[in-house]
Amino acid sequence: MRTVILGTGTPPEARGTVLALNRRAAARLGARPQRLDAYAHRVLLESGQAVASPTLAHRLLTGAVQEALGSGDPGLLARSLGSAVRELLRSGIDLALLSQDESPQVQRLCCVAALYQRALRDHAVIDPVEAVRLAARFAVPEPLTVFGYSRLSPDQLLFLDAAAGEGSVVALPWEDHPYFEETLQAASKLEALGWTVERRQDQSEGLSGAFLGRSTGAGALHIAASEDDELRAALRQVKGLLRRGVAAADIALVVNDDDLWAPRVRAVAWEYGIPVQFSTSVPLADTRPGRWLERVLTAVEEGLAFEALSRVFAHPLDAGMDGAVWQQARTRRPQAAPEWQALGLDAAGFDWPAQASRADWVERVGTLIVARGLADRATRTQDLLALNFLRAELAVLAAPPGDRLPRGAFIQELREVLALVMVPSDPGSRGVELLTPPSLVGAQVPHVFVLGAVDGGLPARMKDDPALDFTERRRLARAGFALDTAAALARRDAVTFWALLHAAGETCTLSYARLGGAGEQQPSPFLARLPLTPAALEAAACSPEEVRRGLVRREGTYVDPALAAIRAAYQVEVRRIQQPSYDEHDGLTGQPLAPADLVFSASQLSVLGRCAFRWWLEYGLKLRDQTVDDQAFGLGRLRHGALAFAVRRAAQPPAADLRAALLDALDEGLRHTEEAEVWPQTPEWAHERRDVLAGLRQAVRAEGFLQTGAVPLAAEQPFEGEWQGLQVRGVVDRVDQLGERLLIVDYKSGSGRPLGVQDDTGRLGLDIQLPLYAQAALPALYPEGRLGGALYLSLQHGTVLSRLKLSPTELDAFGDRVRTALTQGAFPPRPDTDFKTCRTCQWTGVCRGGERLEGKVHR
Repeated sequence: MRTVILGTGTPPEARGTVLALNRRAAARLGARPQRLDAYAHRVLLESGQAVASPTLAHRLLTGAVQEALGSGDPGLLARSLGSAVRELLRSGIDLALLSQDESPQVQRLCCVAALYQRALRDHAVIDPVEAVRLAARFAVPEPLTVFGYSRLSPDQLLFLDAAAGEGSVVALPWEDHPYFEETLQAASKLEALGWTVERRQDQSEGLSGAFLGRSTGAGALHIAASEDDELRAALRQVKGLLRRGVAAADIALVVNDDDLWAPRVRAVAWEYGIPVQFSTSVPLADTRPGRWLERVLTAVEEGLAFEALSRVFAHPLDAGMDGAVWQQARTRRPQAAPEWQALGLDAAGFDWPAQASRADWVERVGTLIVARGLADRATRTQDLLALNFLRAELAVLAAPPGDRLPRGAFIQELREVLALVMVPSDPGSRGVELLTPPSLVGAQVPHVFVLGAVDGGLPARMKDDPALDFTERRRLARAGFALDTAAALARRDAVTFWALLHAAGETCTLSYARLGGAGEQQPSPFLARLPLTPAALEAAACSPEEVRRGLVRREGTYVDPALAAIRAAYQVEVRRIQQPSYDEHDGLTGQPLAPADLVFSASQLSVLGRCAFRWWLEYGLKLRDQTVDDQAFGLGRLRHGALAFAVRRAAQPPAADLRAALLDALDEGLRHTEEAEVWPQTPEWAHERRDVLAGLRQAVRAEGFLQTGAVPLAAEQPFEGEWQGLQVRGVVDRVDQLGERLLIVDYKSGSGRPLGVQDDTGRLGLDIQLPLYAQAALPALYPEGRLGGALYLSLQHGTVLSRLKLSPTELDAFGDRVRTALTQGAFPPRPDTDFKTCRTCQWTGVCRGGERLEGKVHR
């Protein structure tokens, strides 16, 4: 006899092989943990069936999407459709029958699913989601005990009926409540297949009973100001329990999103000295080997540029370069393989050809991993796992070995591997476990702490899948197709939460924070059904860091060698906030710079004119991340380069119809600039390129792009000169011949006039870029030329944003301020009176910008 037991307890005994969703549920039956899907996978593999790797599955699904829908970006669309396609395969729905549905959306999805399934069979593999259902064909019946599942899906029921022999028991959580509708349906299906169903009338007590409407039990509720306070309050209680002798295995931290909470828990638990176990998985891209590979791909795309390849060498897993070579590299800033070779660094492994076979591409990556010594430095468990997973997926990418791929296509496939492959995170030492609610179904834990019990967090807010939305699901479910509906998913979440409450043996503490990352938060609707008593948050210090924070403003007997330095730093911050003047810790460096030794660009002078402290950090101390600038201004360089090419083409010799000539040359100009910039030719860029080109054509067609009577003379003209007693250099976007005079044109990507620098009143209203071009660039480029004006031109609309206004007195005063700041080494954080420059500044954490500066600005 095979039995289904419905109730709140455990099976009377464990018979045969125990299949449980989590380790704690299996431990209650005295068995080692083994999941039902893992058991089915083993059955399938022993029968000789192969399961597709994530890389192969994505490649085949992408091909199915391309064949069925002809998408311009099949890889992106495959990711969008993947969840819905796999749900159809998991449930075993008759795709031929479903394809006759009236909805074109459903028809397209069925077509993709059928083509994908055919491609899998052609490669003699199955998708991982099909494993449980297909394993039913090869299962040899034996006694099974199934426990710890909140519900069973149709494919799991099919497999159990085939694999469970006489004496098997399936225990499912159940009470006489609408939440357990799917449990009854599963029992009815098994009963129709010859199973015996036993309903136990026992009722849950405590908070789990209260959740179903019975007035029983009690629990504690912590309401914190922030998520950090919430976490610290819970871990203080955990530390107290551990000190009182409670075993770590008798405590569980529960969160609904362990990917979100794991880094926070890891950091604070380390600070408190609490050992914590983790069971999360992260994308390969978020592991150290994955981040190294991403830096390699960027360096390859950027043609071995100094900044990109330096980031590879700076990675902790890379062999790197010694200090002397690094100093030479910073000075010479190599940009190609021969230049790196001259420094004694072999960069040939990063110099990839335009095209190669799959086998050659994979060999290059493997050789690079060995040459850079990743395995020698991959000492963490997660590093080793990530490297093994990466090697396995590279083997998949290598087939078929003779296929030839462009460099960009192979790089795109590698990035898909980084995004798709999941790697177990570093589990940590044996200790308190960080779990999700499904990990406690069927378990028993004396002390449970539930974090993040906010609306939209517990349960997680349901997301409608546009490939198969909830309206279509409800309609198809009514027609007899086994698909999850919104109501069914809501009941699943409720049963899982009930099981979590049922697992708490002695104490259950729930908590939420009033403020989260997205702003104000409301408590979970689940909490309203529970008899919870608000409890005060413990304020005891549980780490040296918290003790220091408490003693930094008062004396005490606590002995800490770091406390004196911490107090001194704290006093520095107090002075910075309270004193109306600046000091050596607030930009008055006392380190003069000789103006004659410096060369300024217009943008650098603009930074200095808006906030001297920001200039000191970015240019004086060279803290500015050039790679970030390169990424931010990449599209700007493409637009400028394409326009420069078009202007040169139209100006030599001058075309009869200048505007038409410019328009005709834009496409070629953009392609020429892409090659010069080694711009990644990704599927996404193919779409974006059309928009960029259309925007440029719109700007050129606009009346303001060419002034009446103006003829383009030159583009992208570099210059060096002197302005306001300062050495300057830069590049002029365009110079037009306007009669006997010359007109300077500077392109701007936005639609508003540039902010300028601070004027005498402290507001951002003084333009220095056009005066600098007029007074320094024009004489340097055209000594005999006569100025006919200068203007800013918007590339969004092709309109003139503003024109040159020379204010000699204000410009001279600006020059005096710059020279004084440099010669005195005085760079205080003195932004404009409206604090506009602070809105885009990344250094507010250094200058402590905000209210403290309001009392100092322009004193």
